Amino acid sequence: AKYAEKFSGFSAHSAGTHLKGMRKYVREPLEFADADEYDTFYWLARNREKLSPFRFDCGRDDEMFAGNLELHEKLKAVGIEHEFSQKSGGHNW
Repeated sequence: AKYAEKFSGFSAHSAGTHLKGMRKYVREPLEFADADEYDTFYWLARNREKLSPFRFDCGRDDEMFAGNLELHEKLKAVGIEHEFSQKSGGHNW
């Protein structure tokens, strides 16, 4: 979404939607980062006029599900067209 003009479409599975949700997956401190720089919604909203079709999905038992559902709801609220699918399962192999 940050480089929307470079892509003809994009997709994500169990997406990391915001920096705060990544704390569980990285060892490095995340406080250094500009929050907007790593906020998926920020870039989708900022570049909404340039966005190509995009979709994302997440399992309902995935610890990333709440963030994915929140992103979906925020996108719907501001009228950004997208596809979101809820799947069964968690964040595992």
